[in-house]
Amino acid sequence: MEPEVVNGLIQALGAIVAAIIVAVASLRAARLARAEESPPGSGTGPARAGLWPQWVLLAAAIALLGFATYRLLFARQTQDVLPVHNLVEYFDFAKSAVSWQDVVRSEGENWADPVTEKNVAILPSSRGERGVTYGLKLAKGKRRNYVITYGKSLAVDLVSGHFYLPDTPDIASNWVGFSANDSGSGAWLAESGEAVPLGKWVKIVLDLRGRYGKNDIPLSSHSVTISAFYVIWARDTLQSETVEVRLDDVAFYTEVGTHAVSEQRGPGRILFDFEGESVQGWQVRGEGAAIEAVDSSPGEVYRGDCSLSIETVIESGGKVFVRRPLVGTNQKAIMMARVLLPADAPEHTHLWASLYAQSHEGYGGSETCRLSRGVWHTLVWDMAGVNWSSGEVVVGIQIGSEGSDYSGSLYVDDIQLLENVDRHTIELLE
Repeated sequence: MEPEVVNGLIQALGAIVAAIIVAVASLRAARLARAEESPPGSGTGPARAGLWPQWVLLAAAIALLGFATYRLLFARQTQDVLPVHNLVEYFDFAKSAVSWQDVVRSEGENWADPVTEKNVAILPSSRGERGVTYGLKLAKGKRRNYVITYGKSLAVDLVSGHFYLPDTPDIASNWVGFSANDSGSGAWLAESGEAVPLGKWVKIVLDLRGRYGKNDIPLSSHSVTISAFYVIWARDTLQSETVEVRLDDVAFYTEVGTHAVSEQRGPGRILFDFEGESVQGWQVRGEGAAIEAVDSSPGEVYRGDCSLSIETVIESGGKVFVRRPLVGTNQKAIMMARVLLPADAPEHTHLWASLYAQSHEGYGGSETCRLSRGVWHTLVWDMAGVNWSSGEVVVGIQIGSEGSDYSGSLYVDDIQLLENVDRHTIELLE
């Protein structure tokens, strides 16, 4: 039974008990009043005056019984009308894909030659599968972009949904997620995407809170159009020229709390904890590098159940970058991250790590920290000198190797950005 219903029933039972106690007290007061009546012939004034506690207590008992009745009758109804993270729109695609029917196809990194394919959505009710299905045409050895745009404009704080790509050798790599565009000009505002594992449903969240567009207007106040996108690089040799991707459980929220997604935000704080095996928009750049949010063993997670797992090859003198674009972050922010070099790394491994930020105006970074095997290292950097005037800044962690090559795993967890916080406050969060 839901907590709100249980709470309502407890309150109702408490009110009933209180009403019984008050009623007993009322009867006792009435008996006392009658016992104190004046002898015959002395008038009735004292007897009537002695009855006033009885009426007050009786009125209180009736009020408590009325409250108890209300809670018993409306506990369930109260639960039914409570908002769930202030949901604006929800699509489970069980029977309809209205406003999610059309797909726009374009070519290459420049999204050239857009073509709209009408009514290509296949409903799950006709296939016995979860979600709505889209048949996308592949181009041998090339990249193709597919966008499914929701047909209404709205102001939202957060968008979430589940994406699925089939486990097929025809897909060389992918990048899927949500994007937001200005509903008036069509200008790109923000996106959240990741390379998803094939054959698995993956939840992706686009969070517009704390992001700002032109003239410093919060994106959550913009009227935007939301799109789901699939960017697919096909192999040179294909078993099939079409791949069927799926989409489900798309939801739009407004005024969400920090409990809505694992990427938690509070007053002056953004936390990426990677719970639910979500990379939360983080990417990796480096030769042969791959990133995945995994349900880690106790030694490979700093806090919670999941961390970022990075498989990479770093040559001596080389680097790998774990990065994420951010919009509208306070330029006085402090950045924190936890980095682990596994205990089973070779003894001759010499890796270092540092935090950095890069925008159109420049680059800044923290001092380097040498990584010891089997130890979670806390990196902290005061980002006061970073120029955020361009609106979007890429923040991240760079990890380099000295003296030898390194091939293996790295783990990252508990990345935080803290606004208006002095360095000493960091100790409270560790």
